[in-house]
Amino acid sequence: MGKRWIFPLAKRYIPRMTRWMNKLPKVKWDRISQKRGHLYAFGWIDRKDSYKDFFLIDFIRGKPVDFCSSDIINNMEYAKILGVYQQRCERVEDNFKDVKNKVKLK
Repeated sequence: MGKRWIFPLAKRYIPRMTRWMNKLPKVKWDRISQKRGHLYAFGWIDRKDSYKDFFLIDFIRGKPVDFCSSDIINNMEYAKILGVYQQRCERVEDNFKDVKNKVKLK
């Protein structure tokens, strides 16, 4: 596997973002992506059933500006912690009837 790296823009904001990410201990952070001044961090939240909820947060200059999560039970808690409102999250199966490779809930 090749060396992983983060664009230089984000490096100076890593300590600030780390503090924010640590305020969400339920989220197990997995991936990051960066585009045009935004850094997105993606993670998973364990559930009591066999599923996991996703969590996506958008940072600009190391500060949260938006988030999206499938964890409808705790979204208000996350919004209070981050000081931002949640971006609306909808299921693909509810909106794209002809997509063949979509997740279907039982």
